[in-house]
Amino acid sequence: MSFSGSEKELVRTIRSGKKINGEIAYLKYLRNNSKSSRFAVITPKTVAPSAVVRNRIRRIFKEAFRSIATSLPAGADIVVFPNRKSIGKSYREARSFFEESFGVQK
Repeated sequence: MSFSGSEKELVRTIRSGKKINGEIAYLKYLRNNSKSSRFAVITPKTVAPSAVVRNRIRRIFKEAFRSIATSLPAGADIVVFPNRKSIGKSYREARSFFEESFGVQK
């Protein structure tokens, strides 16, 4: 479920992917030609200067995505960019972000 592709494929997703804005993050996604989806979270220092906080944000978003990944169609590259509003948010709020972004029923 992690982004196991090359850096070139990651950059292609960031540049050419469809953008979906949310309150606590935005994401870019692009269809790929594989049977599985790849997922990455990019959390720069401008979002949170503390590595501890950035890593917590990443863990929460990764777990939230993992919990709904089976509901999504396979074959997409997804890159999430949390913003400052994501600091202190819970797993449920991150999961809600994905559900709203992809139209997944709760």
